[in-house]
Amino acid sequence: MPDIIKSLADLQTLLADNNTGLISPQDIRDLLVSSLGGFGAYDDLATKTTRLNGVGGTPFAYECDGAGVNTDTDHLPFPKIPTTDELWDTTNDKILLVNLPDGANITVRLNFTIDPASPNSEVTLTAIFSNSSDVEIFTLGAFLAELKATGDLDLVVNVSFFVGAAIVNGFVRFDIQCSNNSTVEIGGVFITVLR
Repeated sequence: MPDIIKSLADLQTLLADNNTGLISPQDIRDLLVSSLGGFGAYDDLATKTTRLNGVGGTPFAYECDGAGVNTDTDHLPFPKIPTTDELWDTTNDKILLVNLPDGANITVRLNFTIDPASPNSEVTLTAIFSNSSDVEIFTLGAFLAELKATGDLDLVVNVSFFVGAAIVNGFVRFDIQCSNNSTVEIGGVFITVLR
């Protein structure tokens, strides 16, 4: 029988007090996989060669192809399997919340280098949350900075959220926007999952 991730309420019912001795080895395995967290690290390769070009005032997707040497998908949360069930969708550039239970705590670290064409540029990073039908539910302003000069600026942004009922099995993507034209090199995406 496959191991199954169960909700806290289901586990509390299943493992109530064991006075009757009905807790099976499968129940313990289900408890284990329901408690495991994990992480995925996705290193971008494409923008290290050809940077993304941002048009001033227009948001564009935070792209990460996961083809860089520092990509690590050996520690994905159960039941994720590297190359078939990732945390980050490298084709559509978004976090996949499939199989993550309601209440899972997610921390995302995004790192990128931006070079605005003009000084006094405002840079924002926005998280866009969608439901399982990929319909946008809400947005979260994740980062805002005023860049006083041109030239490469290395940025690291941490975003934390939990998987609530509205986004279970949904998606999270990120948009970058600069008030002036800019070039962007993506470092990567590091996603930690706690249950």
